[in-house]
Amino acid sequence: MRPRLALWLVLAIVAGCSRHADQPADATAGAATADKQALAESEIAFGRELAALTSAADDHQERRYFDQAIRARQETLDLVQAHYGAGAWQTRSARVALKRSRQLAGLDPAQRQLLDAAADAERRAADLWKRGRRPEALLSIVQARSFTTQLWGAEDHSVANLIHQEAVWRGSLGDAAAETLFGQAIALRAKIFSVDHPDTIASTNALGLFLQTIGRRAEAEAPLRDAAAAAKAVWGDQHAEYALHLNNLGMLYYDMGDHARAGEFLRQALDIRRAALGEKHPLVAHSLFNLGSTYHAAGDSAQAAPLFRQALTIFESSLGAGHRMARLAGANLGIALGTLRDFPAAEAVLREDMEITRRELGENRAEFAECLTRLAILYGNQGRYAEAQPLADQAVAIHRAASGADHPATRKTEEIAASVRERLNSRAGSASTATRIPAVPPESGARPASFEGSKR
Repeated sequence: MRPRLALWLVLAIVAGCSRHADQPADATAGAATADKQALAESEIAFGRELAALTSAADDHQERRYFDQAIRARQETLDLVQAHYGAGAWQTRSARVALKRSRQLAGLDPAQRQLLDAAADAERRAADLWKRGRRPEALLSIVQARSFTTQLWGAEDHSVANLIHQEAVWRGSLGDAAAETLFGQAIALRAKIFSVDHPDTIASTNALGLFLQTIGRRAEAEAPLRDAAAAAKAVWGDQHAEYALHLNNLGMLYYDMGDHARAGEFLRQALDIRRAALGEKHPLVAHSLFNLGSTYHAAGDSAQAAPLFRQALTIFESSLGAGHRMARLAGANLGIALGTLRDFPAAEAVLREDMEITRRELGENRAEFAECLTRLAILYGNQGRYAEAQPLADQAVAIHRAASGADHPATRKTEEIAASVRERLNSRAGSASTATRIPAVPPESGARPASFEGSKR
């Protein structure tokens, strides 16, 4: 079984190199440019050497050539310690990887059989989860943890990985047990590595996001702030990884209705991502989308609209016009323009979003019904009730078929359709009594949980 933590070492170097890609604006910085370029080349060379050693160690270990694997792990540790220092998290990770190679070399046949059983249970859990068989997947991951604990003991990084993954899965189901599991993962990872190790940060961040998801927002603030502070200590205050945690804090405050504080953190995240990743990166678009959503929620659609437009442009160029985020950015741009009473522009954007959604998903999905609803509200706000009614009625029919009569989206759409019908029949309504179109909620930007990334 390959240790998952060694990958962190290589990823850290790649991320570090990317920070040196900027070029100075004027020729007077020539000497600084040369120094920066030399540093970047040195980091790239170090990263390549580290990647080669890690790959060799993994390959030897997979083939059970443990003497060669141990030598490669020792060389990796020496290299990393010389580069980062004895107390760095990268060095701690390298020590744990070397320890695991030595442990694997000393396994007897019965222990090796237990190792294989743990690996099989882990793979089975991942497969079951991907196929939507959630209860069986959870049983398998618990079994994998049991085997792993028997093999390595309770205070082992592989056990911590499995606890974290079970917590992520249970959290996605709204299971309260996730809170305890995240706490266990945090404590164990902090003991094995430290509080400022990426694995510990990931579990701390995940706990905060889970508490936020289940509505315990005030309690979510502490772990999200702890994760952000640790990320700043590990990567510095100009790294995209730190921006992720600023973004998460911003979205927490958005959920709490504190739009001023949300905007503060989201602007910081946007500035860092622009500098670290470039103007056209999808994460920059996520930040633009989230900041625009915050302005819109605060009633400032004039500030929101250009941010949504920028996000839409980046999403379309980087992910494609049919991507979910491009469609959401288009929807929110149309909503913001409608709020600003630029009805022709809003209609054009919302119609284009509707056609893209129709092409990508078809006409029987809830997402298409939401497009119809947004356009119906826009027409209703202009007094165009005869055009709004068939759209609203169609949206109701789709929601009923897709989600059921009792689903909140169905009931909300029925209310909108009834309001349109009443105004059309009475002709008493006017465009001045506008219905505010609800914006699509902003994105957290947190990485989706995957079994392969369970160490995070």
